[in-house]
Amino acid sequence: MGEVETENTTVYFVERSGSVDNNMLILWLLAVLSVLIHWLYKVNKDYYILSFFARRARTKDGRSVESLVPTPKSRTIFGNCFDCIGKDNAEVFQFFRDQAVRYGECYLHYTPGKASFNVIDAPTVENILNHPKLINKGFMYDFLHPFLKTGVLTAKEKKWHTRRGMLQRTFHYNILNQFQEIFIAESLKFVEQFKGKESCIVSLRDPIYRFTLNSICETAMGVKLDEMGDSGSHYRDNLHHIDEGFPEITRLL
Repeated sequence: MGEVETENTTVYFVERSGSVDNNMLILWLLAVLSVLIHWLYKVNKDYYILSFFARRARTKDGRSVESLVPTPKSRTIFGNCFDCIGKDNAEVFQFFRDQAVRYGECYLHYTPGKASFNVIDAPTVENILNHPKLINKGFMYDFLHPFLKTGVLTAKEKKWHTRRGMLQRTFHYNILNQFQEIFIAESLKFVEQFKGKESCIVSLRDPIYRFTLNSICETAMGVKLDEMGDSGSHYRDNLHHIDEGFPEITRLL
């Protein structure tokens, strides 16, 4: 407040510059907030903002995705990002199996930054695998790029077709016939593990892992892991550690 004196009158006035500045600041903040809300509203049509900007799935003919594919109800407002929080690998596996049973068809859910289409029926799998353009690997393979670059496993589109053509002869029926004895021998060893177990609960993870690795190493490299003693066990254990860490790597991605 200020004061001005004249001969007969004293005039008081109030300094309001600070109040004006605050009002202008509030107006600017409201304007910026309005622009931000409008921008988020437009972006949310193409991206699920609360699911960490996951791109929304779209149909070619413009129909609603929800009218064609069920989308599980999420636990939070952040899509399905936190549906598996606190679950171990076995519980996560069971969670998705339960979802498949509940919906009885392929379903869509939104994870952090990604829209995931879960395929559970053979016709859809066939359409995807036979499609000439749906060959790009998922984001879980991105961490392999510094190590493997972009070969037949991680390449995309034209480069993948070129690399796959180079390996076409390797998968010829006559060549695969040469490995029948190996497949038969490993299959017999696999079945032998379950003899005498008429009724019991058995985890097939380790036996199948051993059977698959033995078959691949002998057919591709001519190496019999079971005959290598400690070296074979060490090699198998190291791959097992990589396999165990794979889910954690994909979560970080």
